[in-house]
Amino acid sequence: MKKVILFTVLAVFLWLLWRFFSPSVNAGLGKEGAKGSTPSVSVLVIDTQLFSWKMQAVGSILPNEQVALQTEALGKVMEIFFTEGSLVSKGQLLVKLNDAEEQAQLKKLTATAQFLEKEYQRKKDLLEVGGVSREEHDQILNELENAQAEKNVLIAQIGKKQILAPFSGRIGLRYVSEGAYISQATRIATLIQTSPVKIEFSIPEKYGNYLKPGSEIAVQPGDLDSVIKSRVYAVEPGIDEDTRSLKARGLIENEEGKIIPGTYARIELVLGEYPQAVLVPSHTLVPEINGLTAWVVKKGKAEKRIVKAGAYTADEIQVLEGLIRGDTLITTGLLMVREGMIVNPIIQER
Repeated sequence: MKKVILFTVLAVFLWLLWRFFSPSVNAGLGKEGAKGSTPSVSVLVIDTQLFSWKMQAVGSILPNEQVALQTEALGKVMEIFFTEGSLVSKGQLLVKLNDAEEQAQLKKLTATAQFLEKEYQRKKDLLEVGGVSREEHDQILNELENAQAEKNVLIAQIGKKQILAPFSGRIGLRYVSEGAYISQATRIATLIQTSPVKIEFSIPEKYGNYLKPGSEIAVQPGDLDSVIKSRVYAVEPGIDEDTRSLKARGLIENEEGKIIPGTYARIELVLGEYPQAVLVPSHTLVPEINGLTAWVVKKGKAEKRIVKAGAYTADEIQVLEGLIRGDTLITTGLLMVREGMIVNPIIQER
């Protein structure tokens, strides 16, 4: 029984050797391959197309303007003219401090200035007819100018006792009450402008040359489903050395107030537009010592091309040199093909 098994194994081994080394079996299996053994590969006929090179980023929503309302002068809060959470207009009076003493001084200085104005006019008329000396005329003029200067200083001091809205926006929570004594460090409330709002984001420094004022961005703020088109209006002039990134800002209209400042936003940035781009699947480019290579089918045979890559996405790479429109690109079996090998191309759709 053992002899039969050994004989069978030996016979199979000899048959395999004959199949492998027999000239009649292997005839024609050289460089161009034997009939019936031509490998099949999937191919893609290259065509040019519009390519928008985009990248994803994450940013933050900022108010267009924001200020903490504080006073320039010490004093007691006499009146508050706003409601928390309300809209206010630029120049609107928001808070008034006690200015009774300044108002009294202003009334006195106003009366003095009026008297000096009349006296000056009288002396001026007399000077023309020789009724007074030039010295008397100049003295009353000096007194009038001093009174007007003191009046202007007082008006400026009274102005510091009034807090006006520096821009139109929505006012936040109030932190003082009427009757409170406040100083320059006291925070009264926060005023923010929420229409429009700013979108601030950063991109890696390697993309810095592609980001400029006017670059198109698509913004999806927070959990909103809508995507808003916008453009970059300002870019930092230099790279942040700590993060190795470049910061930029865009503007988004927010008339309905749905976008809340402080929330995050997903951003899609257009880095470039290429109307006649050659795009190939990323896996079809093979890295070698001399650079990236691709395989094409030409006259039924495999041919290697050295290519120069440009922009890229997660799935595709733009080829700048090495491939042109109409080339038949091999997309499968890249490790199997050899230069000059006959292949059976099977066209696949994108």
